[in-house]
Amino acid sequence: MILSSIEQLKKYGHLHPGLVKAGEFLARKDLHVLSEGRHKIEGDALFALVSNNEGKGREKARLEDHRKYIDVQFCLSGKDVIGIRPLQECKKVSVPYDETKDILFFEDPVREWITIEG
Repeated sequence: MILSSIEQLKKYGHLHPGLVKAGEFLARKDLHVLSEGRHKIEGDALFALVSNNEGKGREKARLEDHRKYIDVQFCLSGKDVIGIRPLQECKKVSVPYDETKDILFFEDPVREWITIEG
């Protein structure tokens, strides 16, 4: 996991070039006018999923894993909490990997909570 400001995200481009482009997209001044849903940045290789919903919070949040995409969480306004635990410590799969959605969920408890604010 990388915890960074949008301005600093470009420093991680050596890990994956998509992080630089994601940072450039998130630095746009017009994010607040984007409609909910999927917005292509670079075809299917890089896209944004815009949601205007309230976060799930500690009670409903589940640990998840992705194998194809990198999940960059960004909060434009308000705040949200994200639960984390190292993947190698996640042993209890609650929903098996779905290749179409690129996600699987775990039942393991969260090790640490991180608050992100917009």
